[in-house]
Amino acid sequence: MISMKPRAIAIFLLGLCAALPPGPGTAAELKISPLRLTLGTENPIDVVTVANPGSEPVLLQVRLRAWSHPDGQDRFEDSRDVLANPTVFELEPGQQQVVRVGLTRPLSGTRELSYRIFIQQLPRQDAEKSRQVSTLLTLALPLFVAPRDSLPPNLAWRVEPRSATEIAVQVENRGNTHAEVSSLALSRQGGEQVAAFDRRIYVLPGQRRELVLPGGALGVAERLTLTASTGRDGRIETALRVGTVAPVEEALR
Repeated sequence: MISMKPRAIAIFLLGLCAALPPGPGTAAELKISPLRLTLGTENPIDVVTVANPGSEPVLLQVRLRAWSHPDGQDRFEDSRDVLANPTVFELEPGQQQVVRVGLTRPLSGTRELSYRIFIQQLPRQDAEKSRQVSTLLTLALPLFVAPRDSLPPNLAWRVEPRSATEIAVQVENRGNTHAEVSSLALSRQGGEQVAAFDRRIYVLPGQRRELVLPGGALGVAERLTLTASTGRDGRIETALRVGTVAPVEEALR
């Protein structure tokens, strides 16, 4: 089953935009919809709409790259499995462009594939001739290609002390589709919170992430309660011991 895609429009601003006067050397203001795509056998093509609500023309380039994090760090590689059209275009103020994204061949694997759609602002010719420092915008939208049979993510958690003031939380996705974790908290059995994390991350299938959080000292094999949320699919809560793996099979997608 192919998951629903969010269609909310968000405005992305790069830092320093408000501090600089409008001009060819400043970062663009763009509206993007949707913020994530999912392709599959039933919908091998989808679209991203890019709008320019600003007062200056903007030149943009679209690139698609395969996405993984085998060692916990994001890695991007060139790929021809998915292509975009157009790849370079200019938007006048108030205009919008529909970018079509599609599979170039059938992908019938048993595990979801992950990509990123990079939308990058390019320097325009008049900006290159000026002496103004360019602050250019780059956006990276997730793109997923669904497997033949999508199963809920199967997450396994492990908590270990990294130092007297840091706690390492490892999360491994043993399922065949991505997990999206938007917040996380660790508490002692008495309810005292020892660490928290409040930022959206993806855990791709068959891969893991490690979060190093500021927190208090932990005892050997101490019992903790881990609470996590996806922001869309609800909240999970599980008990675990420091230094041991705790699997949680809730659907975090």
